[in-house]
Amino acid sequence: MKTVFSLTSLKKYKRPVLALGVFDGVHLGHINILKSVVKKAHVARGTSMVLTFSPHPQKEESLCSLEHRLKLINELGIDVAIVINFDKRFASIRAADFIKNIVIKLIRPHLICIGRNFRFGKNAEGSCKMLEEFSKGYNYKLKVFSVVKRHNRPISSTLIRALIKKGDLTHAERLLGRQVSVLGTIIKGRSLGRKLGFSTANIDAHHEVVPAKGVYAVNIILGARKFNGVCYIGTKPTLGLKNVTVQRSEVNQGVIPAPVFTGVNSSGNPKRVDRMDARFHGHDKNGRRELPEAELLLKNRVYPVMSLKDNEVHIETHIFNFNKYIYGNSLEIRFIKKIREERKFSSFFALSEQIKKDITFAKRIISRR
Repeated sequence: MKTVFSLTSLKKYKRPVLALGVFDGVHLGHINILKSVVKKAHVARGTSMVLTFSPHPQKEESLCSLEHRLKLINELGIDVAIVINFDKRFASIRAADFIKNIVIKLIRPHLICIGRNFRFGKNAEGSCKMLEEFSKGYNYKLKVFSVVKRHNRPISSTLIRALIKKGDLTHAERLLGRQVSVLGTIIKGRSLGRKLGFSTANIDAHHEVVPAKGVYAVNIILGARKFNGVCYIGTKPTLGLKNVTVQRSEVNQGVIPAPVFTGVNSSGNPKRVDRMDARFHGHDKNGRRELPEAELLLKNRVYPVMSLKDNEVHIETHIFNFNKYIYGNSLEIRFIKKIREERKFSSFFALSEQIKKDITFAKRIISRR
């Protein structure tokens, strides 16, 4: 699919069949329109096209990012996607001018396809009725699609957004016509998962709506390959504690990394924790040599961990049987089923043991699909 971000560089396409809309989330109602566009363009020996807008004209929280939206549209077989930057200048364009100066003059559609509730132009004054009136003078056809309903309730991005946030993946999946998914960029985290024995990909979800906090069995799409895994969404309450009890054995056994610190304060705690690492000042690389300051930490005392922002939601995915450097790549997480709620653990050892159980349970769920 060719994506065009500038109307000035838009070339002329053969007999365009054009869909107009935001298509946030690309749910069943959108899929109905877009599949029809592809089919009708094929029959007309023309070009299937989508004209969409970003950011959301109604300033709503996006169900999925623009990149994710375009990926989903592309998967439906659309030839060309035109993305208009919905800024203040564009928002001030009257509906009639949008039809005449952009749709007709620049695209010259053979057929326009829209949902019945589609609105456009300044103050949302444009409607399917206006497009029908203009079709008589500008020689294009118009197909208006009725709102798709499930259980007598209209399918909408707003409804799906609410379902995903509260964790109702089954209902949301039915309305989307696909798995609930999140697309994001793989970023570098604190590497604690790897040190616990479970490498994870930390995801920047591009401000997409993500499911409720908890642990999920998931599919992962990385490039053209599909993997299975387990995904954690939450605020890391175990790490977010100001103090977490750590047993000497947990450090010696490699369950958690030892801290880097500089001296101790009057309470016997480190003055500063710089980073998570495989060893700290006072130990050799095997953790054998202990200074008095280190001894204070290791005798069942409290261990100050790296601070996390309150209520900051993190997304981490452990990909089964995978160990490659993938920072900076885009990754799509497709949610299958929720395994459990987010929990706070008393120690890193307890967290590690629970992760093992989560992985076993996730594999069992995925094997049954």
